[in-house]
Amino acid sequence: MIRLFAWSLLLIGTALVSSLLLGFPQDPGYLLIAFGQRTFETSLFALLVGVCVVYGLLRLMRLIVATLNPWRLVRVGKTLSARRKANAKSVNVQGMLSVLRGDWSKGLKQLEKAMQSGDASVLSYVAAAQAEVALLEEGTVSAARVEAAMAWLEKASEAYPEESDAIELIKAKLLLQADRLDDCAPLLSELRTRLPGNAKVLKLSYEACLRLQDWETLEQLRAPLGKNQVISAAKLSELETLLLQESLSNHANAEGASSAVLQKQFKKSLPFLYENPELLLAYARSLMQLDDCDAARSAIEKALAAQWNELLILRYGEWELGSPHKQLQFAEKQRASRSEDAGLALTLARLSLRCELWGKAREYYDQALLIAPNAAGYAEYSKLLQGLGEEKLAQAATERAYSQAGLSDLSLALPKANQPEL
Repeated sequence: MIRLFAWSLLLIGTALVSSLLLGFPQDPGYLLIAFGQRTFETSLFALLVGVCVVYGLLRLMRLIVATLNPWRLVRVGKTLSARRKANAKSVNVQGMLSVLRGDWSKGLKQLEKAMQSGDASVLSYVAAAQAEVALLEEGTVSAARVEAAMAWLEKASEAYPEESDAIELIKAKLLLQADRLDDCAPLLSELRTRLPGNAKVLKLSYEACLRLQDWETLEQLRAPLGKNQVISAAKLSELETLLLQESLSNHANAEGASSAVLQKQFKKSLPFLYENPELLLAYARSLMQLDDCDAARSAIEKALAAQWNELLILRYGEWELGSPHKQLQFAEKQRASRSEDAGLALTLARLSLRCELWGKAREYYDQALLIAPNAAGYAEYSKLLQGLGEEKLAQAATERAYSQAGLSDLSLALPKANQPEL
C-alpha cells in the first residue's frame, strides 16, 4: 500500500512538472478523439492527469484483490495459529522447567495456562500433579492439594489412555509421597498384576508395605525383590530379618503353639539365625514366651560358642533363662579367654547378683566399669553398694552414673536383678 501511494505521488508529480516545463498552464493543448459518431474533446494536461489517476486506481484494486485472496488468508491464519502454538509450547516448557527448579506455584500457573490452550502433554499433567504434592509437603496449602494432584493425573489418563500404566505408577508414587498408604496399597496391588516384575512397582510396593507393616505381602515380594535386584543386598537381608522375626512372633502366638513345634518349624533356619544376633534373640524370646527358658538359654549359648557377640552376652546376663546358676557357670567358662571383655564382666556381675553372690558381683562390677565405664553399670553398682551399707561409695557410683549419661531416674537403667538386703 505504501509503495503504491509513493508511486502514484511520483507519477502525478512528474506529470505536473512536465506540464510546467511544456507550458501547459499557458497552453494546455487540445485533444480530439473521434470514434464512429462519437467524439471526445479534452486538453492534453487533463488527459495526462486522468491517466495517472486511472493507473493509481488500477494498482489499488489489484492490491485489494490480492489481500482478499482466500489462499492468502489461509496462509495468514496458519501463520497466526503456528505462532499461538509456539507461544503455548513455550509456556508449557517454561512451566515444566519451573517445576524442575522447585518453583511450584509459578510452574503450576504456567502449566495451567498451557493446558487451557490445548497444547499440553502428558508430562504437563504429571508435572502439575508433582507441583501440587510438593506444595502440600511444604505445608503452604491444605490436603486438598492431594486431590488436585490426583485430578491432574485423571485428566492425563483421559487424554492419553495408552499411557495409563505409567500414569497409574506416578499416581501410586505421589500417594506414597503424600502418605496416603490406604489408597496407595490397592493401586500397587493392581499394578503388580498388570506389570509383574516391574522394578519401579516392586520398589514402591516394598516401601509402602514396610510402612504398613504388611508382612504377608512383603513375604510374597521377597523373592522378586531379590531376583530383580530392586533393593540392595543389605536391605534384602534386613527384610529377611524382619520377616523371620514376625514369623517367630506369629508362631509363638498361634493357637496350639509349643516349643517343640517352634523348634521343628525353624530347624532349617537355625544356621541363618545363629549368624544373625537379632534373629537369634527373637528366636530365644519366642521360646521364652512358650515357657521353654532352657531351650532359649541353650540357643544363645550355642550362638556365643559359634561366634562371640556383645549384644548376645549382654542379653544373656539380663534375661532370666531358667537357672541363673547355670548361666553364671557358662559365663565364667568364657572368662578364661575373654578376661578383658567388658560386656562379659558386666554379665557376670548381673548373674552374680541374681545368684545372691554379693562379693563376686562387686568384683565383676569393678572389673567391668574399669574397662568400660557406663551409666547403667554405675547405677546397678550403686544399688549393690547401698545394700552392702557402703553409702559413700554408693553415692560416688551414683554421681558417676549421672556424669556418664545425665540420668534423671537411675532406676530406669537397672535390669531386673536381686539386690542384697542386709
